Amino acid sequence: MKNRILFSTLVGACFLLLCSCETGDKKPSPSAPLVQDQYRLKEDREAFNEIRKDIPDDKKMQNDEMALVLNWMSDIQRPPGDVREKFDSIVTKKRNLFQKDMEKHREEFVKKERKDREEFTKSAEKERKKFVDSKHSSDERSEFFSEQDTKRRDFYADQREKRDEFEADVRDQRKNFDDYIREKTMEFNQEHRAYTKRFEDHQKELKEKQKAQESQSQ
Repeated sequence: MKNRILFSTLVGACFLLLCSCETGDKKPSPSAPLVQDQYRLKEDREAFNEIRKDIPDDKKMQNDEMALVLNWMSDIQRPPGDVREKFDSIVTKKRNLFQKDMEKHREEFVKKERKDREEFTKSAEKERKKFVDSKHSSDERSEFFSEQDTKRRDFYADQREKRDEFEADVRDQRKNFDDYIREKTMEFNQEHRAYTKRFEDHQKELKEKQKAQESQSQ
């Protein structure tokens, strides 16, 4: 009975949170989320999208993430070790997904970087061939090749700048993902400690009832 009351209290708290979101300020949070939606540790709750359409997106994400954890620890039937294994499993899947997307992002960047370099080289060679195929004065030749050299330096400087920006963006995304996982792990550990205590108390109650029944049967 105590466990049912506790679970009802948790569900009620989530319900009140949803209600408060519907009646409160509906402006989205000005701060951007740490990670994109596909990397979040949350329950698939697409069926509730229609009834939750007026809830701000940041509140929806918080509710979904809380529901994932609460569902695992709702009935005090799963051993705490199994619950932690489920959490570790989904974290690993999200980490693998993030790593795969980062690798794809890098491949696309390198591919475009190489393509831009090849196009620049072909364009420069075409201009140079067209120029040398006709007669020009010494000053014109000097000016042309000087401009070509300036274009080459500017192009590669621009590529280096884009590469630096790309690497900085990758580092930021990775740091944000690691920060997010660390935050959610801390939240999970807190809930898991409370669940472990409830689970152990529940197991003690079951053993005491079993002993009482065995005593009565003797």
